[in-house]
Amino acid sequence: MKEKIARTISRIASQELPFVFKIQQPFGGAGAFIVKSQQDLAELQSRLSALILPKLYSQINAINAHLKPATLIISDLAPDPVGDWGLTFFVTKTRDCVFLAAARQVIGTDSRAWIGSTISYTAQDNLKDKFTPIIRQIGAWLSCHGYYGPCGADILETAATAAAVPENSAADVQPVLHIVDLNVRSTGSLVLGLMRGYFSWRRGLHYASAFTISVEDMTRDVFIRRFEKPMREGRVVIVPWYEDRESGSSSCGRVVVGAETEERLVGEVEGIKEVGSEVRW
Repeated sequence: MKEKIARTISRIASQELPFVFKIQQPFGGAGAFIVKSQQDLAELQSRLSALILPKLYSQINAINAHLKPATLIISDLAPDPVGDWGLTFFVTKTRDCVFLAAARQVIGTDSRAWIGSTISYTAQDNLKDKFTPIIRQIGAWLSCHGYYGPCGADILETAATAAAVPENSAADVQPVLHIVDLNVRSTGSLVLGLMRGYFSWRRGLHYASAFTISVEDMTRDVFIRRFEKPMREGRVVIVPWYEDRESGSSSCGRVVVGAETEERLVGEVEGIKEVGSEVRW
């Protein structure tokens, strides 16, 4: 194993900067490393040698080897991104693609990890036109592999696009889009697209955010009582909720918040987060 780890480290050291390094199954940014400098490279090599690679390689066996669970990915770093999007869509048995939503990814400033998504429902029609070509490309590839069902894609939009054009603009702008990740499953932002009618059409709440929150000494019932007014108004919705009944002190819930404007959405979300902390992967 030591020789295999040494070969891996040597290969990574030879990669031209900058680049992105990922293990096969990262989640929410965990397991993905942006390497821009020699210092970043040294830190990555240290973590790989001491922890990641020994654990990863030790788990390969005759039963799972054909799945290539220790595959490592090195990719180019998209230059000057101006948009970080999470697309959700559905691939049908007949190879059609049904656009569900395009949401902006919320990335933690300290951890560079995904912590949630926000959506503008009034922008969805224009965003559908913008992203339909790339969704069709992804859907065609998935169909060739026999897949149908929900899918998500993390897309970076680079500075080569007309970054100053508003989301709601009907201008004919051809963006440069980069597929960063495919999430061939139900994704964390899927709920935002499915709740467009609930928030925007029925209640005039044209902006929404979905995120996970961890709270101490607060059950689901206590949380509901704490935010009874906005929940009765349909502004706050609990999707799943987990309670650690053994300790009796911690809970974790996925919350969706809607508001009339972006500014009010920020305030509503901050009000929720005051009672707990974001879950950072």
